[in-house]
Amino acid sequence: MIGRRATDRTPLARVVGEIDYAYTHGRYARARELLERNLIAGWFGLAPERFAEIVSDLSRSDEPPGALLQILALMLSKRSGGDDGSRDAVPERSLDADAAVVEMGGALGMDSSLIEQLRRSGGEQGVPVTSLVQLLHMFTLRLEGRPKQAMRVIGALEQHLGSMETVLDRSRGWTLFIAVQHGITAMLAGDLSAALASFTRARMQRYAPEHGFLVRDACLKSAIIEVLYGDVERARALLVEAEDVIRTESWVEAANDAAQRLVETFVLSETPDDALGLLDRVPMRDFGELWPFYIVAVQQLLADAGRVEESDARFALFDTLALPRVLGEGFNGSAFALCRYANALASGNLEEARENLAEADGDLVVTRLAIAVQDLLSGRPREAQQRVAGLRQETRGLRMLDVYRLSVLAGSHLALGEEEECAEVLGFVLRLPGGPRPRELAAFTSEVRAFAETRFAAWPSLPGWAERFSFDVRPVLTERELEILGELAAGRSREQIAQAEFISMNTLKTHLRSLYRKLGVRSRTGAVLEGERRGLL
Repeated sequence: MIGRRATDRTPLARVVGEIDYAYTHGRYARARELLERNLIAGWFGLAPERFAEIVSDLSRSDEPPGALLQILALMLSKRSGGDDGSRDAVPERSLDADAAVVEMGGALGMDSSLIEQLRRSGGEQGVPVTSLVQLLHMFTLRLEGRPKQAMRVIGALEQHLGSMETVLDRSRGWTLFIAVQHGITAMLAGDLSAALASFTRARMQRYAPEHGFLVRDACLKSAIIEVLYGDVERARALLVEAEDVIRTESWVEAANDAAQRLVETFVLSETPDDALGLLDRVPMRDFGELWPFYIVAVQQLLADAGRVEESDARFALFDTLALPRVLGEGFNGSAFALCRYANALASGNLEEARENLAEADGDLVVTRLAIAVQDLLSGRPREAQQRVAGLRQETRGLRMLDVYRLSVLAGSHLALGEEEECAEVLGFVLRLPGGPRPRELAAFTSEVRAFAETRFAAWPSLPGWAERFSFDVRPVLTERELEILGELAAGRSREQIAQAEFISMNTLKTHLRSLYRKLGVRSRTGAVLEGERRGLL
């Protein structure tokens, strides 16, 4: 059991047991030495309350502690609510060397003697002390729901620590730890490609056995990204890789187990209802900071099961929780908006979908793809095509997102009458490893799927659970019709419109009949209202 002077079980238990034993028996100098030498193991091996108690006591003991413990004591104080919020805001930019220590340290409430000690210190136990100040800054921003700002800080922190430890872990786990934290921050910021890159660096690190929980963490968080937005087969392989890492007694393993079960619901279940039943057995609290990915998983499975109304009800409940987020910033500030957008889309309510999408972070690749889908379904294929044209680099390596990009591209070509171009896109999809999968097939509009089935004998049919997805593209307005719609919205009379367009009254009437038919209305007022609903005006 963690807390005893363990000599068996895992290396983590032995390290943590020695720290706890020394502290319990009043050998504070020894406890301090062990903790500073094995800080990562102590931090994540001891129960959080016990770790906070030991750090707090050692930082106040008679013998002056190192800067490491003083910074940790401050960090734990802030995370437990010890900061009354009266201090100035932490600077958003990351600084270098002395300037970083003085400015960040002052903003975080460090006294002048500690700041001076930090400024003079070159580093402790394999990690620059200035990096610890940045680490505190990063955690503070993340806990405030500001992951995009935290990303700038953690990026600079990784540069301070240098290259990966592929032969010998000389940083005592810090390089591995920072790589994992960079990946988590990138996930929360919505930069999924950067998150996968960071977790890959972590998985490639040479690490001590007592730090295995961090490697499992990197594997399983990568698997979450893959199963929701990437390649389900990669997620399956990452599960196997995580299983090969020796399990530890770290409290992080509870979150690792939750991540593992989330991934397993997608890769092992035969139907969405089966998967949802498995996911519902995992407490949301176990996901910690990754709660946005839990609610996305719930939304996807409920939508796949045709239970959109239940999904909306759950989100109304989730929305009452005090979750760390700033609306419209990063993934955690956009997850609810994106889930509600997807539900509205599944219900065929394009207006509600557009309203929800406006609340999401417009920098996220997920949001930008969703806007392109919205354009396509609203009858604006050229705009949709232009939006996805610049997303190829951002969706590469994330198979599901790339399929969505290709589905918009195929749909826009077909809506514009460019059948050969549409066929080229669909042929590429057919050549994906393993061919298009059920969830990927459901990303294509009903028109594209019908075209694919007539053009390609090998195009697979949707499974039963996915047949309810029948996204239809609204009829496309010609450029002349869009101009006339704008004139109607401006209150122009028919005579004024005909004169402005240099057409006869009979030709205008023909255009108006076509415009009303495509919009599904019978009057000028109806056309303007529907144009506003679709975002055409």
